[in-house]
Amino acid sequence: MKLTKKSFLTTPFVCLILIISLLALPINATAKTGTLGTESPVISCTFVNSNGEEACGDRLYPGDYTVNFMLSQMASVSIFQISGVYDESKISKFEPESYNDRFELGGQKVSNGKFAAFLVSNNTTTTATMPTGVVMLTYSVTVNKSGDFADMVQLSTDPNHTFIEADYGDGYYDCYVLDTSIEYAAGTTYDSTADLSPYIAPTVFTVTGKITVADDTMGTATDFGMPGVRVAVDGTNVSSTTDDSGVYSLIGLEPGDYELTISSNYSAERKATLEVIADNADYDLLTVANVGMVPCDYNKDNTINAVDAFVFSRDYATNPTKSDFNRDGVVNEADGQMFRQKYMNRTVNYSSVSLK
Repeated sequence: MKLTKKSFLTTPFVCLILIISLLALPINATAKTGTLGTESPVISCTFVNSNGEEACGDRLYPGDYTVNFMLSQMASVSIFQISGVYDESKISKFEPESYNDRFELGGQKVSNGKFAAFLVSNNTTTTATMPTGVVMLTYSVTVNKSGDFADMVQLSTDPNHTFIEADYGDGYYDCYVLDTSIEYAAGTTYDSTADLSPYIAPTVFTVTGKITVADDTMGTATDFGMPGVRVAVDGTNVSSTTDDSGVYSLIGLEPGDYELTISSNYSAERKATLEVIADNADYDLLTVANVGMVPCDYNKDNTINAVDAFVFSRDYATNPTKSDFNRDGVVNEADGQMFRQKYMNRTVNYSSVSLK
């Protein structure tokens, strides 16, 4: 029979599929005919993160997601089967969660980086789908490496493993497939497509940058990152503290203009302007230029003088986080020379800085 010939499923599922097919065929035999081959089915995915927020498959970050496999651009569906593989080095969990209740589940399995599912319509007429799409299958997925979902998961293009039937009246073996060039002796195949990570324009952005040890008291940036510096967006709750490399990330900013306050326990505050421009972002990630901070204005009076020299001398051997200005992992004369030549007896007078 048709269902057993097309199915990926192994022996434990065959009896169940036979029963479903015998029940489904008479129910759908009077369904509207003539649709097969005239539509352009699309299999796609939508994503919801663990906070209940919509995510884009083009850029998934490590975490847990609900992934919906959608079907669109079809008036009616009688059979839906997918089969594919996922990259276990990037996805640590890929588990079935639910399926469209207008279908009977002919079988479903996930094992060793492979997945498959087979659905048969249980309606008195063939299942109606909206042009914008309906959820056919839902999986619980854990991503452990950032990336594009379409690079992590691929559907099989074999007509015997991934296919869509419009309705039983359209031809017993004919179906929509992802690659009509693959030989399929059982019937006629028609084109369908799959886009597992359709583009969704971001509405908020993550701004990332680096706070560095300044090359002078004007705040000229270097590549020597400063850890423990707070970068805050004025008038909001958005802030970030730099990591060991001096990198910060400001999450959830809409396009627009912002004022930043940059501060630490051992330098005077610095202000910066930030312009979030969607066209400048790599999808939702906007990387801005380095900003320099004088690392030794310990009393924050905007002047590097004897007081700061005393603190620097005291911390020279005891607090390398503050004293290792060139971030080479060693507090030595090079740092002392940097203190004397670049900062000592100078006034901190930061120049204006605009980031975008």
